[in-house]
Amino acid sequence: MVYYTCPKCAEPMSSDDTLVGEITECPRCGLPITVPGPGQPAGPAVVLRVGLLTLLRAVAWLTGLLGVALLLLCLARPQWRFVAAGAGLLLLSLLWLVLEAGIRELRNIRSELAVLNASVPSEPPDDRRESSPAEQS
Repeated sequence: MVYYTCPKCAEPMSSDDTLVGEITECPRCGLPITVPGPGQPAGPAVVLRVGLLTLLRAVAWLTGLLGVALLLLCLARPQWRFVAAGAGLLLLSLLWLVLEAGIRELRNIRSELAVLNASVPSEPPDDRRESSPAEQS
């Protein structure tokens, strides 16, 4: 198996070794990606970004589970402090997920701008060439 990430949305991906060099599509954003070979490691920035986003998502889910556990505890022993703590943890979990989605979206916008900037020619083509006196005769 070859493990890699989408350069646009940083979605972790994996493909069979037989697909190295083939073009696949990111399941999240649809970007066509050439499956890298096993000798082509991801750069440190990609590894750090994917690790950060994975950590944010894990923290969000754990915070949400703790909030749900506190709210379930309120069913057995209703106390306002447990209700407030559970609701607060659920809101914090939602905040973590929004932060993670915002970071991914900023990455997508930056990638799309880079693609747009690369497709725009730096100088407009000049169809009118100045002719020299030798060409005029």
